[in-house]
Amino acid sequence: MQTLEESFQQVLLDSYQELATLGYQAKDVLQMVQEIGAVYAARKLVKRARYREDFMRLWELGRLELSVEALVLRPEYRTLFNSDERKHARQRLADMGYRAPWDYEFA
Repeated sequence: MQTLEESFQQVLLDSYQELATLGYQAKDVLQMVQEIGAVYAARKLVKRARYREDFMRLWELGRLELSVEALVLRPEYRTLFNSDERKHARQRLADMGYRAPWDYEFA
């Protein structure tokens, strides 16, 4: 049986595989996931001050539901991230006019 961390990593990798089928390879994100794992990578990525290329590409494609930020807000992974990390993820999505439909903490 998969741990919660392994499940999150698989969902993140699946999302970025789908992004690849849309014509964009997020090599820097995938390398970070390989080096430090998906949970730690997500924590670092959502706290970055600037928008990442992969995030902007997903926005352009209308697929922000595949973003690290949206995955961080999924209820099943809520315990992997603290409230500040979820707040950063939520704000970045809100800045682009997106609200994850599974984000029940949205205020």
